[in-house]
Amino acid sequence: MTKDLYKDGKIMIVDDERTNVLIAERYLHLQGFENTLSTTDPSQALEMLRTDLPDVLLLDIMMPEISGLDILRWIRNESKRTQVIVLTASMESDTQREALALGAADYRYKPVDFTELLLRVRHSLMVSCYLRRLAQQVEADAGPAVAVPLTTSEIILRLSQSAEFLDGNAGGHVRRVGRYARLTGEQFGWDAAELELLEQAVQLHDIGKIGISDSILLKPGRVLGEEFSMIRAHGGFGNQTLGRLPETESQVVRNHTRLGEKLLSQSETPLFQTARQIALTHHERWDGGGYPQGLAGAQIPLAGRIAAVADGFDMLRSEGPGKSPCSLDRCRDILDRERGQQFDPQCVDAFFDCWDDVLSDET
Repeated sequence: MTKDLYKDGKIMIVDDERTNVLIAERYLHLQGFENTLSTTDPSQALEMLRTDLPDVLLLDIMMPEISGLDILRWIRNESKRTQVIVLTASMESDTQREALALGAADYRYKPVDFTELLLRVRHSLMVSCYLRRLAQQVEADAGPAVAVPLTTSEIILRLSQSAEFLDGNAGGHVRRVGRYARLTGEQFGWDAAELELLEQAVQLHDIGKIGISDSILLKPGRVLGEEFSMIRAHGGFGNQTLGRLPETESQVVRNHTRLGEKLLSQSETPLFQTARQIALTHHERWDGGGYPQGLAGAQIPLAGRIAAVADGFDMLRSEGPGKSPCSLDRCRDILDRERGQQFDPQCVDAFFDCWDDVLSDET
């Protein structure tokens, strides 16, 4: 992401405490973010939003008459591109859950750590600016065809690699998962155009992680409850120390599926319809115990079921913060045992049918 792209991004600050607004504006300006606007009046904030939507909104929650949650509800209905970072003194978990459910990209407690806030603003501007360019490019060039212009493919790859980098995984995870999904799709008899679309769409499966704090994504040994259960049940990572994320942080991580769906809803082309579907459903489980919707069996789109197996395998095989890769034998054993539980049995069987090709492409 270049400095010019940052300068194109507009940041809006809404807080009923003028001191908070002035401090935030001053810090952003010192860091080179000049395109800012602000207000201490939530009613005026809505009027400003109706006139000109920002790329990033820094939003207080506890305000008189119109709360930050009210503004979030409005934003959810009006703008799929604006990234909302909540800044609040409220420690109520219900408020945090509601804000995240309403589509907030992040939730920061006051007093704000401005060094960390700067990272979140940069990430959010990157998402918003790329999505704006991507939507313009797709509408101009892609049309109804499945094939995607090279320029659009490059933007897709940069977006997916950004999410991958933030997750502490710079080893080609998105490319591998896309390739594994394509190989699996071949076993279902999909044609070349469908396979190309699947491979590109799957690479955006974790794009919603751009909206998650680095302090959570890069926490050594961090594992969601459902991942913890699977790995512990099968001895997935040997003797190393693993731990569940606290529930509030787990909720933030799980929210990346809905955020990913939101980020990808910029176009109705086949590519983005498929990518949006995969982003939302690749953490659903065949037995109904997944997230975010608790779908089960064939309720989960086939592309999401294929992505789940491909992503699960590469997660087990990859290094990460505080974890080392599983052996191939252990990976195969885990996939086989989770057949019919976490994963669609047919998708696991199809993955095993192309096992030799998977291994040849693993690097």
